[in-house]
Amino acid sequence: MTEFHTDNALTSRTVFQTGNLPTTRRNEFGGSLGGPIIKNRTFFFGSLFFMRSSRVSTGVTTVETPQFASFVENAFPNNIATTFFRQDPPKVYPTQGILTVGQLEAQSPGFFPATAFPADLPAGGTTFVNNVIPRNGQQWHFRLDHNLHSDRDRIYLSSYNTTGTDAFDDPRPKNWLTTREVSWLPKLNWIHAISPSLLNEASVTYLRTTGAFSNNLPNLPTAYVTGISTLGTWGGLPWAENDFNWHDTLSWMHGSHNIRVGADVDHQTDFDKFADNDKRPYFVFANLLDFAQDKPYYQSGPTVDTTTGGTAYDYLMQRIFESDAPPNSQPGVPLRLLRAPRLSEE
Repeated sequence: MTEFHTDNALTSRTVFQTGNLPTTRRNEFGGSLGGPIIKNRTFFFGSLFFMRSSRVSTGVTTVETPQFASFVENAFPNNIATTFFRQDPPKVYPTQGILTVGQLEAQSPGFFPATAFPADLPAGGTTFVNNVIPRNGQQWHFRLDHNLHSDRDRIYLSSYNTTGTDAFDDPRPKNWLTTREVSWLPKLNWIHAISPSLLNEASVTYLRTTGAFSNNLPNLPTAYVTGISTLGTWGGLPWAENDFNWHDTLSWMHGSHNIRVGADVDHQTDFDKFADNDKRPYFVFANLLDFAQDKPYYQSGPTVDTTTGGTAYDYLMQRIFESDAPPNSQPGVPLRLLRAPRLSEE
């Protein structure tokens, strides 16, 4: 059994982390167990470990003031900017470095007139944001060994699984990206002693990894506003990878030489789905005032299928086949021959 612990009281601060910080902890705990099932023939081993942790991220950011957001909601109730201010507000509104509309326009001129805004209206400013970011995981491993035919054969089966979750923080809570990744690795291995000097080892392995990023605002585009933290976010990207491997090695002991001849065959598939991002546009605004009026100077997306006029969805599908035949002789200079044809499809 094992346990590892640390927390915010045991962690040094950055130059931006002043005053009272949120409580953070990191605990890693678990254990392992193994032993014989049938004396001198069958054995087992298992382990299970967990991690429960959180960390503090401190940043200085520039966001809109609540007065500006309220003005836009009243003056432009049907604008996309109003929807952003309602659904994607900052965690903390600015407390220093406040710029009025007139000062903002002089500092970061836009491409469109801003006569609809009072010149003395507080528009944006800077603030410190402390976020507690969770990061959790768990893993388990099980292995079963069995000896037979007077120990001339040994077969073992193992399975390894990991699950991890993480997050990427943002000054706007709805912009947080969370990700979850799961991996599973089973393996079957057979070692056969043909003679005292000749040994063959063969194995089959499968690795599957899946994951996805979250998206808390799937119906809103991504908006980059010069001088203001990004509104909206990307995400919702699932992926899956499947890898198959067959390995076989024949070892021959002859005097002072160890000669090995073997082969590896790999089949890998990778699938990524980018559809959620393809159907959402990305806008760039010269300043906060242009954004409030829904007047971008640049747009990218959604991706259009020119044959139908609808949204074009992007998927990535790859298949890779590899083979490897490495002979090796010792002592002397190692000899390795690689033969790896590859096929990729997208």
